[in-house]
Amino acid sequence: MPELQLSGETPGKTELITEQKPLTPEEKRILKKISDKKLLFIAGSYVAFLAILVLAWIEKWFDSVGHGEEDTARFKLVAPYVFSFFFILLTVYFVNYYRKSVRPFIIDLKEGFKELLYFPAESYKTPFFNAYYIKTPSKKNAMIRVSKEMYDSIQPGVKGCLCLSPRARFVFSIDVAGKKVEFNEKNSRIYD
Repeated sequence: MPELQLSGETPGKTELITEQKPLTPEEKRILKKISDKKLLFIAGSYVAFLAILVLAWIEKWFDSVGHGEEDTARFKLVAPYVFSFFFILLTVYFVNYYRKSVRPFIIDLKEGFKELLYFPAESYKTPFFNAYYIKTPSKKNAMIRVSKEMYDSIQPGVKGCLCLSPRARFVFSIDVAGKKVEFNEKNSRIYD
């Protein structure tokens, strides 16, 4: 780990050091697997909702056949607008969901870099349970659960290194005082 120089003499005012390195083949595999799972979920859900919409259209179409001419004409006039509204609503929702959940992983894969974030490590233990965490400067992953051994190694002035994808903010590993924890695509710790 490179020597971490924290700037500023004012307490609580520290500058984080970041650097970029190329993604390893294993990290690319993890990002690809996560993006594929999320994309499959979105596509499956979208197709299922569209199928429900089409089935509702067909059912209402057949239900309107037995009614009077005026009701059938009204249905044929209004139904396309109602179903088009729901189609557009579903499409906008799923496109937005794709942009927020899958696209960051795809962009990280295309760019091919990971971010190493060096920070002063702080520990946190839950008051009622024996769960140990490390506080990180990442907004998406503010606290990461760690083992008791890593928790015990965190002392004042100890530096940590958080390895994550720049856009998706997926944590690949965290290194504190020479102890390293790696994470897989399920965001579970990988044990040696």
